[in-house]
Amino acid sequence: MSLTQGTPHTTRRTGTGAPPGAPTVTAGRVLLVVDGEGSGAAIRSWLTGARGSLDAVDVVLLAVLPQPETIRSRGIFMETVRRRLLETGEARLAPLRAALDERGIPHDDRIEIADEIEAIQTIAAERACDLVVVAAAPASEARKRWARVTGIGMRSLAARVSELAACPVLVLKHEWH
Repeated sequence: MSLTQGTPHTTRRTGTGAPPGAPTVTAGRVLLVVDGEGSGAAIRSWLTGARGSLDAVDVVLLAVLPQPETIRSRGIFMETVRRRLLETGEARLAPLRAALDERGIPHDDRIEIADEIEAIQTIAAERACDLVVVAAAPASEARKRWARVTGIGMRSLAARVSELAACPVLVLKHEWH
């Protein structure tokens, strides 16, 4: 089940450019995946350094939030939980929306309450994205301990997306990596 906040947010292209030596993006449509506060900061930092060619791309901003447990959140409470998740998604997208608006880059915003990988693959295919940008979260202490104790590593969202996506994936480091 996927609940979508439907109204896309679009602005006009004006193109302010960026400093020389900054990374260049030439893809036609870019999907920016925001899965937490740190990923938003990493993507915002990348946007700040990207050269003027980014002005010629269409951007899809995506916040993916996990589905709530249906047993604990049914009826009236389900709508409250859904509304709270959409508010959280809006808060995650707000800084990136402001950065894109500042540069005059048009963007559509999507908030999905679904499985992360499934939502990313579906939207990338629906919107015919040429590039997916996702930030790699640093391994938590629990994840590191699990790997030491069991010898089994748990893959991050960025690793799973880069393995399963049908288009190229740009993985950014979080600022605190």
